[in-house]
Amino acid sequence: MRLQKRILVSGLTVAVGVVALILTGCGSDDKSTSSTNYGSLTDPEFVVVQSQVDMFVDSTVNFLKNGLNTVYGISDENGTILPAQYAPGPEDNDIFDTSYANGWHRVFIGNQYEGYGTTVLDSIQYIKNGAYQESWANRDQLVYKHYWTWISETDTIMGNADYTFSGFNTAQATVTGTNQMEYCWQVVTGDSTVSRTFVIEATMSGFTLAKTMSVGWDHCPLSGSVSVTLTMTYQKNSADPVESTWTGNLAFNDGSLSAAFRLGNTVWQYQNQVCVNPQ
Repeated sequence: MRLQKRILVSGLTVAVGVVALILTGCGSDDKSTSSTNYGSLTDPEFVVVQSQVDMFVDSTVNFLKNGLNTVYGISDENGTILPAQYAPGPEDNDIFDTSYANGWHRVFIGNQYEGYGTTVLDSIQYIKNGAYQESWANRDQLVYKHYWTWISETDTIMGNADYTFSGFNTAQATVTGTNQMEYCWQVVTGDSTVSRTFVIEATMSGFTLAKTMSVGWDHCPLSGSVSVTLTMTYQKNSADPVESTWTGNLAFNDGSLSAAFRLGNTVWQYQNQVCVNPQ
């Protein structure tokens, strides 16, 4: 069992590739104006940040789905129950280990592909009336911890989501928790080496999810807010690193997102449709 390892991230590889192509400019929080300014969404500095935030939002909602996929049980090494996040199956992974101890089901997956590797460590706990139980039956709470990594020669992504779902005995479930992600990449050209590191720390509150006739529990938030701190570090060759810290708030309303981020005295605001709730 390889569960003693500290785990890094899982499978947003397509999004990572897209983000790597559009990262430009460098961050600085050296703003000196005394009143609030509203920044342009085409500001190269903000374009870099928004690309990371968008990827982070997608992962947050996707991990809600992954957690809900364990509501009715998890897979074991024989593949008797197979939630979507463990597809296509245990036999197709380089490493697939499961265990249960002290209220926690654990699933560890490791894969090595051409040019990169991934790991996933999920810990799931079913709770009924405040006490954990091994079976998923009649649970009213679910704790879902998701550690993941995506590592190549030039990029490293590490993530750690910790969600608590409550109210499965009602028409709407609530979710609280945290989500953290670190993304490091490096670009080497003939005359320079440029590296960037993004660290995102977020706390979720007021999230509600609906139970529908068509799909059961759905992962698209009816409501919820996320407070975010994003630290970006840029370095070229041996020059001193340049660091900026952005603070933001993400507000969800029936699948739509309203975002506001601040650096110094400048605020950027935008909206986006993240997901659609089934009827």
